[in-house]
Amino acid sequence: FNQQLHYFCLSEGLYFVGRKDQTMVQVKKGNKFYWQAIVEEHVSLVQQPEGNYIGHILPASGTAQNITKSIVQFLEKMEIDMNSLEAIGCDGTAVNTGGKEGVIRLLEKRL
Repeated sequence: FNQQLHYFCLSEGLYFVGRKDQTMVQVKKGNKFYWQAIVEEHVSLVQQPEGNYIGHILPASGTAQNITKSIVQFLEKMEIDMNSLEAIGCDGTAVNTGGKEGVIRLLEKRL
């Protein structure tokens, strides 16, 4: 399966989209467990132009630095070579597209 993902991404586009979702988690208070809703950033990764789902990440926060770090770690773990990507795309939110510190710019610096 890793070889297929590696093949899909070698000279293709990597697109990502994120959103904040409420996730239910169990927290321990004393000797009891309780359900609590927390807000997490969820980012989906897709290979384009075919639209193949690559996977998803849960960055520590919604900052450009954390999203970039999580994307790079995921791709390294899946043994996907970023150096031959032809395009990186996303939606138009400022955290993704900021000219100096957006995710796109930080990924460009990594390449």
